[in-house]
Amino acid sequence: MAATVAAGLAAFLTAAALALGFLLHHSGALRFANDAAVPALLLGPLLAGLLLWKRKRDRRALARMGTEANVAPLLPPAVPGLRLLAETAAVCAVLFAALALMGPQMGASTETVKRTGLDIFFAVDTSRSMDADDLQPTRLKRAVMELEDFLDALEGNRAGLIAFAGDAFVECPLTLDYGAVKIFLEVLDTGLIAVPGTDLGRAIDAARKGFGADERKGKVLILLTDGEDHGGGAEAAAKAAASEGVVIYTIGIGSTQGAVIPVRNDRGEITGYKKDQEGRVVTSRLDEQLLQKVALTTGGKYYRSTTGRMELRRIFDDILKMEKKDLGSAQITRYESRYQYVLLPAFLLFALAAFASLAWRKQ
Repeated sequence: MAATVAAGLAAFLTAAALALGFLLHHSGALRFANDAAVPALLLGPLLAGLLLWKRKRDRRALARMGTEANVAPLLPPAVPGLRLLAETAAVCAVLFAALALMGPQMGASTETVKRTGLDIFFAVDTSRSMDADDLQPTRLKRAVMELEDFLDALEGNRAGLIAFAGDAFVECPLTLDYGAVKIFLEVLDTGLIAVPGTDLGRAIDAARKGFGADERKGKVLILLTDGEDHGGGAEAAAKAAASEGVVIYTIGIGSTQGAVIPVRNDRGEITGYKKDQEGRVVTSRLDEQLLQKVALTTGGKYYRSTTGRMELRRIFDDILKMEKKDLGSAQITRYESRYQYVLLPAFLLFALAAFASLAWRKQ
């Protein structure tokens, strides 16, 4: 009788705990950190169903052996209610464990956190010369792969993207959403900008406008190009950028030996190679001297793209030493975890279920 009462009490308290929890959750006083674990509550009813099915199977098995009066003397004497207590405790323990897995949280504190970091623009050359394949798979695709790796390590700093050829524009403004920057990276193509050629000065000027002139610290421009500047204003633009606190790092994409520029059809097949007005095949060569001047003018450095992609790691190590700028503040709410209040009953009920299961028939 006492075991039956205990089983009923355990079931009642579990149901009351569940009802109270979801009532508090609906009122906003209680929240769950892991809503994806809600389906785990179904394990309780599932276990209860399995236990009921086992009881019926046991009764059918005994019925095949004979009448209850004939079979009862052959079995160990049962302790009334202990089997029900074991089964009820097991089901309740599973429900409490599921609640703990959901990560109940109650009580919160709000604090203001100031964010500091760097503003980093990536300017990527999308001129036709970036189709050259002296760096595999192509110069442009190599640049994109390098930047994707760099973004994965850029936590806490704002990033933006500039595409340039004979003209330049900000494709993605400064943001902490690196996923958005990667989306814009994926659509970079040598046909993106209609104006042909390569104008490094316009790329630098686009970055200056994107940064703004209100603050002189924490501004970095990483320029990825083969260095063939047709605009002629790269050094002047670099001096103007330096006066506004912009530090430029340049990465040379390509080889000093040069490579021909393939011409492809709509299916991506090579149909020939780019030629000049005299009909001679154009060879695109990396202009390292200009890229070094641009970087040194602003206090930055020049690196040539390598197979191991270590140049961006070196740049990252350098810029970590720079003075950070204020990126604004944010209100952060911290919630107090209360999972222990339901995890403890789960352990106790599991222990009770194990004890009652061993003792429900006296040996």
